[in-house]
Amino acid sequence: MEKSWMPTVSGVLCIITGCLALFGFLMMALFAFFFFNAPEFDVDEFPFQFVRLAFGIGAIGALVLGWVSIFGGVSALQRRRWGWALAAAISSTLICPPLGVAAIILIILAEEELKATT
Repeated sequence: MEKSWMPTVSGVLCIITGCLALFGFLMMALFAFFFFNAPEFDVDEFPFQFVRLAFGIGAIGALVLGWVSIFGGVSALQRRRWGWALAAAISSTLICPPLGVAAIILIILAEEELKATT
């Protein structure tokens, strides 16, 4: 089967969105660290506990989505593991919808090429 450009472009889009998610994770972690270690705030009050929980869930979500996007993007570049490539495109849609939708369309169009090499 002839190699097309679609898995390559989709893999690059997934890797870009994965890096964006990891950057978001880093920013949330740094903000939470500096914000909750500030001496002028009493972080034992209810609003601060809720914000801490929200940042924790958001940071963990960004970390997981980022790694799935990067791993699946590399799988798309290698033209292997169609399921991981599709999972990366879906998680990319949650991170950056325009890039993710383009990645999903390209992965679906290149399904036969990715499944033929596994």
